[in-house]
Amino acid sequence: MKKKNIIICLLLVLCVLPLPVFAAKKKTTTTTTTADVSKMVKVYLFEKEGCSYCELQKEYLQGLDSYNKKFTLIIKELYDGNWNPSKDYELGAKVANTFATAGFETDVSGTPLVIVSDIYGANVYNDKLEETINKAYEEGDKDAVSCIENGGKNSECVRGAKDETDHDMAGLLIFLIAIGIVVAIIVTSRVNKNTEYYQE
Repeated sequence: MKKKNIIICLLLVLCVLPLPVFAAKKKTTTTTTTADVSKMVKVYLFEKEGCSYCELQKEYLQGLDSYNKKFTLIIKELYDGNWNPSKDYELGAKVANTFATAGFETDVSGTPLVIVSDIYGANVYNDKLEETINKAYEEGDKDAVSCIENGGKNSECVRGAKDETDHDMAGLLIFLIAIGIVVAIIVTSRVNKNTEYYQE
């Protein structure tokens, strides 16, 4: 009888435990109707002067209901009208390289280059960014561009990005493994030769 009571008590505890978790989730998913500037996501648009796709991207983003409520748009000048590097080119190149090391398709060969927090980066006009912006807003903006601009390491600024030292360490590891294999082959061949010598 005692075992049965203990089992029933355990089942009741297990049924009741998840309730505070669900209650806590409901409290954290409240939505705000007024813009909280400190929570707003910074969406960066690196553009070229006279780029029609850049203008379309700007119009699309400014036309979203969440514009100036959940996100702000920051325009950076990557190229002038003649494809000469402009005032924000160096920053744009660093941002594109950092996102590229994290697996995003970013470079400075074309515009627009759009960056959303640390979860989106692409060199293409995109009219389906609202869900990405909402996700960045819910997770909290990481502002990868400011992080990169302020000298943060790649891995600090963008999830999945590799630092320069990571590449160096991987290269060193591959080099050491290759040397180990060569040494093993040499030692094995010498052992085989010595074995053949003693067998004769």
